[in-house]
Amino acid sequence: TVLGIIFAAAAAWQIRRAVGRRVDLLVWKAQKLAKGEAIGPRLGGCDEITGLDCAFHDMAELLAERTADLERYRLLADRTQCLMLFARQDDGRILHANAAALATYGYSLAEICQLTVDQLRSGEIPTAIAEHLTPPSDFSLAYEADQRRSDGSTFPGEVTVEGQLVSGEHVQLSIVRDISERKHAESLVADALGEIGRASCRERV
Repeated sequence: TVLGIIFAAAAAWQIRRAVGRRVDLLVWKAQKLAKGEAIGPRLGGCDEITGLDCAFHDMAELLAERTADLERYRLLADRTQCLMLFARQDDGRILHANAAALATYGYSLAEICQLTVDQLRSGEIPTAIAEHLTPPSDFSLAYEADQRRSDGSTFPGEVTVEGQLVSGEHVQLSIVRDISERKHAESLVADALGEIGRASCRERV
């Protein structure tokens, strides 16, 4: 009987020691996961600790996938020549801007995030368009509006705006294209057509 008690106590101690090591390993994995670091191989077994470990690994895989998606988006956004602005829909405060937008508007990321999209426009936009920018609203629209750089100079812009609900918050993505060359070409065509019209009138006279 005494031998049985000793054996049972030793077995219980070994179990507690093994469980303790597995719990410590789970804590270590949780800390690694919080830092975005690799958490090592999965634990074997079929107990509750194994279930928690599987959950940690599922979370790590999901985090890695989303991180990769964000990195791909960042790479794409920073390589495009279009100006991209993310803003809160309720007050228009800019949340993020890509490299092209920072270079064109002449602000650092910290500076432009202190502004609203309205402050980057020169003049008012049509009321019919402004009404769509009022939350809550999911929308997609396009319009033209002059844009203002940090030095006060302006350029004509073609703006495409999409509003979406993201993580419970209404946000809008504005994609702005500098259409200075197009406007210049349109002006040249208009001048040429005007000159042709005036010449035609002179010939009739």
